[in-house]
Amino acid sequence: MKIHTVRIKNFRTLKDVTIPFDTITTFIGPNGAGKSTVLRALDWYFNGKPGSLTEKDCSFGVTTENVEVQVTFTDLTDRDREALGKYVPAGVKTFTAWKRWATDGSEVLSANAKGFPEFTAIKAANGATAKKDLYASLRSSRSDRHPNVFGLMAATAPS
Repeated sequence: MKIHTVRIKNFRTLKDVTIPFDTITTFIGPNGAGKSTVLRALDWYFNGKPGSLTEKDCSFGVTTENVEVQVTFTDLTDRDREALGKYVPAGVKTFTAWKRWATDGSEVLSANAKGFPEFTAIKAANGATAKKDLYASLRSSRSDRHPNVFGLMAATAPS
């Protein structure tokens, strides 16, 4: 499998950036552009030990938002599918996993299983009120769907 995209949120100098990857990806830019920050975020995602991040790693001192690194993989092999199990059912072309650090010091590594992709932002929101507001917004923006379909999706979507 290969990295397809990386999304980094609230990490050091990066507020919310998505970086597309190719077979070979090179980071070029002046000092202070964020090249090392991207590499540090990926190092934390793949190798970081619990407790390795602190409030100083929050983007511009915003400690009320979680730090998150989300990686989407593509070119999944049969062996990858076997290892990832329910997260990559037959026919799915990509796999996304994210690592989240909360300001209370807790860390979570999670992934999307079969589910409704538009629920991702709702699941990532902090607090019940934010989740309810995002869900209401999604329902109103998707008036093409019968209201009961959303209830079924919410009940069956992985948390």
